[in-house]
Amino acid sequence: MHGWRVGYIAYPESIQDGLEKVQDTIPINVCQISQQLAKKVLSDYKSDWARDQVKTIQSNREIIWDAVAQMTGTVKTCGAFYFFVKLPMGIQDEKAVKFLAENFKVGVLPGNSSGMSGYLRVSYGNLKLEECQKASLRLKQGLASILRGEMSDSS
Repeated sequence: MHGWRVGYIAYPESIQDGLEKVQDTIPINVCQISQQLAKKVLSDYKSDWARDQVKTIQSNREIIWDAVAQMTGTVKTCGAFYFFVKLPMGIQDEKAVKFLAENFKVGVLPGNSSGMSGYLRVSYGNLKLEECQKASLRLKQGLASILRGEMSDSS
């Protein structure tokens, strides 16, 4: 359900008072369609669809990690559908995004859009397995090209 921004928390009863204080000060609201979708997914969590989604995301995670692990300092996030890929010193996020898109047909986000300047945000959550496998090869080639210094100043 990535992108729908529905979440929940499981916690020990001993911290309930503190959580209620924090929650009470955050004016948030999940739209009704997201609430209904979450209800359906959570009530059908044993369905083949849900199991297949989890399996695909787990496979995609490993496939993309293989492509990005070559970059020293890359952050292997937990509980997210993306990695923060560390760029070599002096490489600007936006230029690397443009370079990868134009030369390797890979779409990533600049890390500075998430407060991580000097990184790329590489998502894997919304890809079909076959697409992920193809994209990971192009991404791996593109990152290797950046490491070799093949990204020109005009990129």
